[in-house]
Amino acid sequence: MRYVKLGIVGAVIGGFAGWIIHTFEPTSTITPLEYTLGFAIIGAIVINLTALMVGSN
Repeated sequence: MRYVKLGIVGAVIGGFAGWIIHTFEPTSTITPLEYTLGFAIIGAIVINLTALMVGSN
């Protein structure tokens, strides 16, 4: 359950990051939704991998 919560937090942070990056790249062919979803997935994966590495002692 801990990793599910961390994944949600990572997805929210990543989603905001993707949305912010898209506002600075308005000429991009990638839609805001794709940016948001892509960064949300990356954020969830990165936060969970970090938690696994830190918590595996």
